[in-house]
Amino acid sequence: MRNVVLTAHIGTATRDLRIDMARTVADNVILAIKGERAPHVVDPQVYGERPPPPVERIG
Repeated sequence: MRNVVLTAHIGTATRDLRIDMARTVADNVILAIKGERAPHVVDPQVYGERPPPPVERIG
């Protein structure tokens, strides 16, 4: 196929996209800390599971 260009996954590695991805991750972490559901969960059935017991702080 002469009119097809294939790129590795790195083809999406623009500066702006990486900044947006970092913001999305940070927003999702904040939601999780608040006990809220993140909007972009790969397997949302985990919300129906019992949360793990609290972890003791080390140090």
